[in-house]
Amino acid sequence: MKMMMTILATVSYTAILYGGDAERLYELECICGSEPSDDLFRPVVEKEPEDIIAKYHITTNQLIADLKTIAMKYDANEQDEFKRTARSFAISQLGRFCGTNDLAFLETIITNRGDYAQQNAIGASIGILRHSPELIDLARGIVTNTATYGVHLRGQTCVWLCDMCEPKRNSYLNDPAQHARIAAFFVEQAGVNADLSITMDKRACKFNPWYRHSQQRRDNLARLRPPGLTGRPKEIYDAAQRDAAQED
Repeated sequence: MKMMMTILATVSYTAILYGGDAERLYELECICGSEPSDDLFRPVVEKEPEDIIAKYHITTNQLIADLKTIAMKYDANEQDEFKRTARSFAISQLGRFCGTNDLAFLETIITNRGDYAQQNAIGASIGILRHSPELIDLARGIVTNTATYGVHLRGQTCVWLCDMCEPKRNSYLNDPAQHARIAAFFVEQAGVNADLSITMDKRACKFNPWYRHSQQRRDNLARLRPPGLTGRPKEIYDAAQRDAAQED
C-alpha cells in the first residue's frame, strides 16, 4: 500500500511538473526561497505567489499545482538552505490558496516529526480550515499528541487559534461562531491537557471570562498540577491557583 501511494505521488508530481511552464516554476521557486531584505535604507518590494498569477495569467488552481511541485521537488532530508526555505514557504502558501481537498497532501508532512516543514504544514492546514468546525478536531489532534508533536508545535497551534480571535492580528477571523468554538476548545483542554495546563488555563480565562474564578477552574488546576514543582514553574502555578480562588 505504501509503495502504491509513493508511485501515485510520483505520477502526480510528474504530471504537474511537465504540465507547467519551466520559467514560471523557476520564478515561483525564487519567490518561495528568497529571504526578506534587511537593508533599511534600500527596502526591496518582496514578490508574492499571487504576482505569478498576474504575470503569467494563470488560474489559482495552476498556482496551487506549481506550489505543490516545489513542495515535492525537495524532501524532508534536504540540507540546502535555499531549497529548504523554498519548500517550507511553498507548503505554507498552500494554506492561503487551497481547499479542504488538499488536506490529504499536507497530512504526510504534518505527521512526520522529522520533517523541517512540519510547522508550515500545520499552519497551512489551519489556514484551510479557518472557517470550518473541523478546525477544532485538527487542533485537538495536535495538542494532545505528544508522540508526534513537540511542545513548541503544540503551543504554536494554540497561538494560531488565539490570533484568529484577536482583532489586531493579521490572521484575525471575523467569525463569531468559530470564536465560540475556539473558546470552548480551550476550556475543554484546560481540564484534560496536563502537559500544557497553564497554557490552556490562560487561554480558557482569556476567551471565557466566566471561567476565571469558577469552581471548574479550581478543580482543573488542582487535578492537573504536576507533582514536585519548584522555582518559576511553581510560582506560575501557585499564582494561577490563587487567582482562581478569588471571588468575582
